[in-house]
Amino acid sequence: MTSAIASAVAATSSRSGAVDTATSQLTGNIDTFLKLLTTQLRNQDPTDPMDPNEMVGQLSQFAMVEQQIALNKHMMSLISLQRSAVMLDAAGLVGQAVEVESGSLDLRGGVTQELAMPRADGVVRQALVTITSPAGEKVREAIVPLAADGSTWRWDGRNNAGRTAADGAYTVTVSGLDGSGISRRTITPAVSGVVTGVEGNGDSARLSLGSLLVPVDALRRVRS
Repeated sequence: MTSAIASAVAATSSRSGAVDTATSQLTGNIDTFLKLLTTQLRNQDPTDPMDPNEMVGQLSQFAMVEQQIALNKHMMSLISLQRSAVMLDAAGLVGQAVEVESGSLDLRGGVTQELAMPRADGVVRQALVTITSPAGEKVREAIVPLAADGSTWRWDGRNNAGRTAADGAYTVTVSGLDGSGISRRTITPAVSGVVTGVEGNGDSARLSLGSLLVPVDALRRVRS
């Protein structure tokens, strides 16, 4: 009986299919236990009866496991509802112009996403954009002037030598520079574009900006 209970407890932490399997196994184990218990009670030695505390203890363990399985089934239902709600909310962003935090740019046929540049302030006047290949090679560096009301910059897909870079996912970093070209701070990169699709990603969702996929929680701004 003890090993059967342990198996049922372990099964409760699995997903919905495993929860159903655990419920079926638990029901079978309870039936077997009750049959064995009834047989033992009928045939026990009157001078040496079964310890009632042991019987109650085993029944209590089964009851606790059954409650845990029921709780897990309710949790799976809640997670499923949450996943659906996230997808429905994200679907409303399709066709919207947005800004999302992303340290990646996806280059396809010489076309990539726009970078949303920060606003110029009293210290930072320009930005140093560095694009690195998947192999860790520094492909392109560009100094971009910043505007007081913000601006965008798009990589043309060419490396520092002017040659077209291969398609793929590239890492982007942005540093804020003062008027003398001295780095003052690191800026979190943001990509600007139109949401072209939504796809599920476990319990959350991802937004497509062309060929770039980002988590829905990377959303920073929806532009009008």
